[in-house]
Amino acid sequence: ASRGKINGEVIDNWRQFDAFLYKDVEGSLGPVNRLINHNDMIFFFQDHGCGYLLINPRGSITGGPAGSLQIGFGDVLHDFEYISTDIGCFHQWVPISTNTNLMFIDSYHKQMYSIKGKQLVPVSMQAGMNPWFFDKLVGNLLTNDNPLINKGIHSTWSTRFNEVWFTFLNRQPISLCKASARYTFQAFPSDNIMTNALKVSKT
Repeated sequence: ASRGKINGEVIDNWRQFDAFLYKDVEGSLGPVNRLINHNDMIFFFQDHGCGYLLINPRGSITGGPAGSLQIGFGDVLHDFEYISTDIGCFHQWVPISTNTNLMFIDSYHKQMYSIKGKQLVPVSMQAGMNPWFFDKLVGNLLTNDNPLINKGIHSTWSTRFNEVWFTFLNRQPISLCKASARYTFQAFPSDNIMTNALKVSKT
């Protein structure tokens, strides 16, 4: 991490990275595949885990006639907390931040999830989509992550229509239209058989 920002500083601390300003997460859960900002929180994704970083946290001390006092802990990277030590994301370009939640696909469990606040929500399970993901997440989608050479999965979010699009770069055409109480799923095979798109929108 960079150094902490100080008002009136001569040198921009956000450009200074000291060698020992880092935090190790659990290495047994795989490499850190993605860091992403969502609602002013930094989330991290490993192959088999996901969580968030505690950056420059503050605490309060109560008591006395002045009321509570806000104090800082001093460290830019204070600590980290895991949301799950089982569910993660192998694909770097899959986690996507929307205006309400953070969505991603776990290719090992073949399910779609969202993080709302600090809670993990099994989107595909709630929508009855687990069998579909189990059938479609196969082949090189499970082992490759490089959209530049047409391998893996990537995503984007439409702010206009409040939709998340996942693009599957494989050779299996997909088609689907399914609605649940919370989400609508639509899949579109393209003219290029290597590319398929899955649209997820709120119902």
